[in-house]
Amino acid sequence: MVVECRRWCVVMAATFVLAACPEKFEITGPDAGSDATVTPDTAGEVETTTEPDVCNPIAWAWGCLLPYPSNVFTEADASTATGLRVTIPEKALPRIGGEFPFNPLGLFPADGFPMGTPLVAVFPSGVDPAVLTRHFDAPERSLEPTQTTTLVLRASDGEPVLHFAELDVNSEDATRQALVLRPMQALAPNTRYIVAMRGLVTPSGSATLAPTSFQELRSGAAATGGDARLAALQEHYDASIFPVLETAGWPRSEVQLAWDFTVGTESGDRSAAMAVAEGWLSAEGAPAVTVDAVQADPSADIALRIDAHFDMVNVLDGTDATWGALLQRDASGAVAGNGVRRVDVVIAVPNSVASLGTGAAQVPVLVMGHEFFGEAQEVVGPVYAATLEALQAVGVATNWIGMDTDAVTDILTDIQNEPEAGLRFTDRVHQALVNFRGLRAVIEGPLAEIAELQRDGAPIYDPTAVHFYGAGQGHILGASLLGLDSGFASGVLVGGAGGFSTIFSRARNFSLFINILRGKVDTELELQKLLALSMFAMERIDSLKVQPWAMSVLMQHAIGSSESPIMATRAQARSMGVPLLSPVVESVVGLTEATAPLSAPAAALAEYSFNVDPAPGVEMVLPDENNGVHDQIQNHPAALDQVRQLLQTGTIQHTCDGPCDPD
Repeated sequence: MVVECRRWCVVMAATFVLAACPEKFEITGPDAGSDATVTPDTAGEVETTTEPDVCNPIAWAWGCLLPYPSNVFTEADASTATGLRVTIPEKALPRIGGEFPFNPLGLFPADGFPMGTPLVAVFPSGVDPAVLTRHFDAPERSLEPTQTTTLVLRASDGEPVLHFAELDVNSEDATRQALVLRPMQALAPNTRYIVAMRGLVTPSGSATLAPTSFQELRSGAAATGGDARLAALQEHYDASIFPVLETAGWPRSEVQLAWDFTVGTESGDRSAAMAVAEGWLSAEGAPAVTVDAVQADPSADIALRIDAHFDMVNVLDGTDATWGALLQRDASGAVAGNGVRRVDVVIAVPNSVASLGTGAAQVPVLVMGHEFFGEAQEVVGPVYAATLEALQAVGVATNWIGMDTDAVTDILTDIQNEPEAGLRFTDRVHQALVNFRGLRAVIEGPLAEIAELQRDGAPIYDPTAVHFYGAGQGHILGASLLGLDSGFASGVLVGGAGGFSTIFSRARNFSLFINILRGKVDTELELQKLLALSMFAMERIDSLKVQPWAMSVLMQHAIGSSESPIMATRAQARSMGVPLLSPVVESVVGLTEATAPLSAPAAALAEYSFNVDPAPGVEMVLPDENNGVHDQIQNHPAALDQVRQLLQTGTIQHTCDGPCDPD
């Protein structure tokens, strides 16, 4: 069930509607390889900044924060793993109404940029999209320097990074149109990358103009120029950027823009929170379960609903009645326990299980992760209930606190009182992961003993093999859970993805979110800056790349879903080393193909095509309507059969007659 996606949009919009950066500037910049000058007459109406000293010096007049991310916004810090600390001057940050700067680094300091960050630049003279390496037009060209106009290189050895480039087609102002490069897999932590462009042309066919300051770096003139910040960069470019590009076959004289940035290290907070949970469970044992209510026939496919609760270690600095709490930390800054908190649970027994007679074998039990800003009771709703009925399995669910229905009003209140406080919900998601670990312990022990779940003096489900099943948000957060908790027998991740940057740009769930943001910023370009900066917070709960899974994990996704872009699911698969299950609907660059059956432990991505035409997500545009594909895959017979065989045999099977294109 796609539950209350608009509530998700409102929450996320409120969380990040904190910024707008109305930079007014004039453009005076040479064309690549020429001395041409751009004026408002040739470049259109553009913006200026009066604070060049706090901006990125290589193109400060074209957008204070851009190009982004950039190591010019870092400082040396010997205490971090990268030796850096990201520091963005307040005047370079986006603002709302010219008043409130949006700075996620205040809550979540970073020693580098996110591994899923978008790479954003702007060329006021315009860029013809026909010369870009697009995701739908042989993105493998981005790995061949002679075949692409954009490069992302690992600085240490010049290894190209698979990526695609696109223009923000939502912008009606060509002089302020973001050029966004999106790596198609997670970037490596503690690693420096170089970004470069050459051969860009305007829609009229002339060479796209390079920034004046960058051309000074390219020619070497910055070393003796009057800009001290630019002069300080000349040696770095001469030693560490231009030589790498030249080795790749890009002479510096042809480069229109280049810069470098360093990916930070992971915060480690998710692992630390799970370690606290494991320590508490080891000391205290599985928590006792209290049954709060029992309801017969709550929905068409469900025979019995049980509401219960247990206590689990609290890793937040507030109680279960306190919204907005941050992670509890000890004197050294490590995540620590802080008493216990109540965890509410919904158990669903479908008709297909309840109708089993005496002597029937135990059925599988699934921990189920709900959709975007939903709630545990989705387990008795129409989509999840139909899944349980078809699989003949018991479902058990709790809320992803921090990203559940209960969070909506509280996040909105935070935004009204202290805008940046809205980002605290990412800390609360760490508590949700802890709660799910406690839930597995409960299912394996005390829950199996309650009278309502007994048959012939034994549990109706198998408590020795607890499986995970998550769709949408349940996929995103469940991927992290499965990396942190090796005790699950298997995992099924349906219709979600990794990489919030790409998800933000194409998932219909975010349409209201984006529209609210558009009412708060001056330009589409400012919107792209805002979304890019938000990754410092969102990456803490992202699953683009998580710890390796110890169990078999089946990923299922529908090509053409309006709710989750397939490109983000594929990026997650590349990052995790997950192959496509063959025979495939279509071959995908960067993904190997595996033939079923795959024995445990294994992982595979099964792609389904419902022949949606036109498919959403071709451009950076949010779909207007739910095309229903997301729900179709969850209860499609072939998809259900894949899940059933995984639960019964532990193997990943191909259950379609040829490629999975059922329509």
